[in-house]
Amino acid sequence: MGAIVDFFKNLDLIQWILMGGGLFLLFPNLKKWWNGFWGNKEEKQEVAHEGSPLSSVVCKWECLLDECHKLELHDACEKLNELFPLLGKAYEAKHGKEEGVDSE
Repeated sequence: MGAIVDFFKNLDLIQWILMGGGLFLLFPNLKKWWNGFWGNKEEKQEVAHEGSPLSSVVCKWECLLDECHKLELHDACEKLNELFPLLGKAYEAKHGKEEGVDSE
């Protein structure tokens, strides 16, 4: 223990400055590592779902289906529901089944 204390006592000012600069440069990486190791798992999951490619596809599909309903393009609505049957079921549950549109 005494050798460690002697080591730090014998450092010059420039050596302290260089060590402080090195720690300053390492701090962001150490912070990322520490947060990754001990960080909040729920927060990471929320970030992963925001703007993910899958949610983008679902949003675009829903917008396209809404426009097809507005323009009364019933064949297009049926084809969209054929391509994405699970999304069609979720859409119907959320918005209610549109009149005159048959989805399978």
